[in-house]
Amino acid sequence: MRVAIRRVRWATAGWVSALAGLGASEAVGAQLFVQKECFACHQIGGAGGRRGPDLSSVGARLSPDQLVTTILSGKGQAMPSFASAFTPAELG
Repeated sequence: MRVAIRRVRWATAGWVSALAGLGASEAVGAQLFVQKECFACHQIGGAGGRRGPDLSSVGARLSPDQLVTTILSGKGQAMPSFASAFTPAELG
């Protein structure tokens, strides 16, 4: 538990500058990114894991529907499904 708390604190501190100036929708997504520990595999603004792709510009690559589909269904062996980790309201 201590390691997880330290990891969340580090991740949150690392993204303060990367997430500055976000709109309301993006801020909700950023909050979920930290709460659901997406940072364990993905980076935003140079902070986070390196196992998955950097998501700094994911909005330019994927539509909101494509992003939700990827989160819910995964991408084969590259990324597992996270359907059970999110409520419909969180991804709405």
